[in-house]
Amino acid sequence: AAAAVEHFREAVRVDPGHVEAQKELGIALAASGDMAGARAALERALERDPELADAQAMLGLVARSQGDLALAARHLEAAQRLAPGDERIAAALADVRR
Repeated sequence: AAAAVEHFREAVRVDPGHVEAQKELGIALAASGDMAGARAALERALERDPELADAQAMLGLVARSQGDLALAARHLEAAQRLAPGDERIAAALADVRR
């Protein structure tokens, strides 16, 4: 995970507007346990492209891990609208709503 974080940090440094790199940085940071960093990177990606279902879903999971269930539900609902057939998103949303 550390190598992925460094790779995507460098990609974002070279091109701060690269939405996919920003999203992947957020995912890598979450995998490494840096939820605050993941949240910030995913929010930056979604500011540029709110239609990224996987970024919406990951931000929902990060928010859930931080205990922010309202934010988690909001992002997971957005992800479900964007990817209605994704069972992982549906399951995560059901878990947040319990």
